[in-house]
Amino acid sequence: MFGPCNLIPANGIKCEPTGPRTLPVLTNVSGQNNRFGEMQHIKVADAGVYHMFIRYGSPDARPVKLIINGKDSGETLATPTGGTTEANQVWQRPIAVELIEGDNNIRLVPGDTNVSKLFPGITMFNIVTP
Repeated sequence: MFGPCNLIPANGIKCEPTGPRTLPVLTNVSGQNNRFGEMQHIKVADAGVYHMFIRYGSPDARPVKLIINGKDSGETLATPTGGTTEANQVWQRPIAVELIEGDNNIRLVPGDTNVSKLFPGITMFNIVTP
């Protein structure tokens, strides 16, 4: 299981609590463009398809594009949950991702249908064998 700060905040994304006694979430920095977050050096022993789970919250539709080792793997996290606080966090249904043996990089960027270009509040990742 990966916590939110395992996703490297970059280019307009920060990782911080959203309020008292809440989990840190990956969120936006006001006025920044080219937002993305990336997990680097995710090691797996064998190449193959894995299931990725993402825990997130969002007050509105904020889909992100999932890019695995430079390959576009589609959009996810498009469903609003009511907010970004811990009470609004939900686990996304499993996403099948193809990983290579050894190091893998996983990047999230605002999706093509994400009009606001804002990130949902992301708190956790989990990658497991199916």
